This record gives sequence, C-alpha cells and structure tokens, in this order.
Amino acid sequence: MKRVQLLVIAGLISIHAAAPALAEQTEATKKIVSPEVLDQMPFDSLHQFMPRHPAPNYIPSKQPADQTHIDLANTNNPNNESAVPDSAYLDSLIQDRMATYNIPGLSACAILKDQIVWRGAFGYANLEDSIEVTDTTLFQIASISKPFTSTALMQLYEDGLFDLDDDINDYLPFQVINPLRPRVITFRTILAHTSAIRDNWGILVSVLESGSDSPIQLGDFMEQYLVSGGTYYSTSNYYNYIPGTISYYSNAAYALAGHLVEVISGDSFEQYCQQNRNRIRESLKHQTEEPLKREERRKRDSN
Repeated sequence: MKRVQLLVIAGLISIHAAAPALAEQTEATKKIVSPEVLDQMPFDSLHQFMPRHPAPNYIPSKQPADQTHIDLANTNNPNNESAVPDSAYLDSLIQDRMATYNIPGLSACAILKDQIVWRGAFGYANLEDSIEVTDTTLFQIASISKPFTSTALMQLYEDGLFDLDDDINDYLPFQVINPLRPRVITFRTILAHTSAIRDNWGILVSVLESGSDSPIQLGDFMEQYLVSGGTYYSTSNYYNYIPGTISYYSNAAYALAGHLVEVISGDSFEQYCQQNRNRIRESLKHQTEEPLKREERRKRDSN
C-alpha cells in the first residue's frame, strides 16, 4: 500500500462545554498541585487536571465520512495509486482511542499526494447540547502553533535582522535574566528548548484562556513572567542550568519567540503571520516534503 499521511486534526473537548468546569478545576489545581510538580510533567500529561466530561458508558458517535472519491475496494492493492487505509479499520481505531482517553470528539483526515482521500468526524463538539463534530468544527491547535512561530522567527533571520547566537536582550524592550544562572540567552537556545526558561504551570494554568484570546498582551505577559517584580514572576520560572547545555521543552520560551517576532518585525504576531501567510505556508510545506523525499530516495537506492 502506498504511504498515506493520517492527520488527526484535533481531539479536544468543546470549549463551550468545558469552560465552566475548567475554571473550577483550575482553582483546585492551584491549591493542590505545586508548580514544581506540574513543571515536571509533560504538557500532554496535564489532561488529568482537566475536566473529564464523558460518562462511564460514553461511546463516541461516528459521522458519515466523506468517501465520495475513494475506491475502498482497491485499498489492499499495493499498485493502486489511489489506495488509502481501510475506512472501517480507521473508524474502529479512532473510536477505540477516543474511548480509552476520554476524548468526546475529534476530526481526522488521510492525505495522499497532497489530496485529502479520506476524512471523518467523530463524537461531540458540545456534550451538554449534543452538538456533533463535523469536518468544519474548530479546535484548539495547541502546540501545532510552534512550527508557525519558529518559521516566522527564522524568516526574520533569513532577512538578516538578527543572528541565531545574538543575545535576545539586545532586541527586547525588557531584560530577561535567569536569577539562578545569569548567562546570555540566545535565539538559538530559545528555538532549541535549551534556554532554561521554565514552564511554571502553577502560573500558566492560572492565566489559561479557553475559547477566546487572552486579554493580556503577549509582550506584557512575557515581561511580567520573566522580569523580577512582575505580576507572574517567580524564580521557578527558570531552570538552574546554563542555557544551551540541557534541553527542556518550554512553552514559555516559544511564547517569548512569538514576542520576538513582534519586536523585530514591528507587527503583532497575528499581523505578521497574516501578512506572510503564503511565505510561511511554503516554508512549512518545504520542511514537510524534504524528509519524505529523502526517505523515498533512501528506499529507492536500497533496492
């Protein structure tokens, strides 16, 4: 069978259904779980602190998949250029994972040669009102935003506006100084998750906005989070290691990368991405295609 990319577009609980319980749970989390404990958890593990809406006997519903242009009868033919994974198998796999991980709703698609050859919508976008997920339902994209952030910043690098090993403090309107290890933090360490900027979840969860943009401007939050005396400042917002020596995944550092896009470009992050969306899209497409081409060449050369 030809290689097919299966993209799970999203699997997050509806904000409309979750928002009240999320706010309530957030308060409980701040009281019970210390920032140090939250900090040591991978982001994907934080779902245990979020509301779990599905009832014990909850079974995700399946909306009819759009298969009008799929020849499912030939999916097991390895020479068939239009071959796609078996639809029934995908339906079963996705529904099993949804039940296992208490996911009320998601949408997914399969892509072959830049064409969507299968799509499906599962479960509910809003449990309270029984609103089902469709292929146009909007989901939070979470860390899918990071490739866009890094691409936007690297475009400014390609334009010659900074060097990767420059001190970020030479560009920011405030100074970012790690009180535990006051060393230079560079663009390279920000992008590589080696900046020693720490995700203090006791703070980050408390300012989490669900279903709407944050009322706090990105630059304002980063200054209040990273600069001594700020509303959200704590020495626990930093790791005790020299930048560039140890890698810890950092959402806060990538938020700072987004603000650096703003400072250097002179536009808000949203404005920059809108104005450069075609350039960003082409860059991301190139990043996706090149590894696939290398893999195809490797397989061809090994035969």
